[in-house]
Amino acid sequence: MLLKQLLEKGLKPAIFSIFNYIEDNGYLVEWENVSQEKFSIDDLEYIYFQLPENIKNGLKYRNKEITKTFNEFKFLIENKIQFDKNKPKTMVLINKDNGECFLINQKSFDLISELKNFAR
Repeated sequence: MLLKQLLEKGLKPAIFSIFNYIEDNGYLVEWENVSQEKFSIDDLEYIYFQLPENIKNGLKYRNKEITKTFNEFKFLIENKIQFDKNKPKTMVLINKDNGECFLINQKSFDLISELKNFAR
């Protein structure tokens, strides 16, 4: 479901609410510290995954199977697709409290092409 949405809808330029979320929650500083680069909103793109209510509730109430699926997706993107583990280019953020998930990517990294190459 998540991969399908990502491949079909692609990524959009980051918006202030997404950028502010990663900044306010410390993800941006963490990312900048690890990669030793500074990022602005113009450097990033994102997808906010559309989730059915039962999946949102599964995340909120920590359903083991649903949580496992999201964690496996996060692992695939963050650990298998990216080549340089010291300079991460993509983050998958799973907000279990609100039952939502989104992905932030550096525009310099062509995530969609890498996913297609990985699937071959």
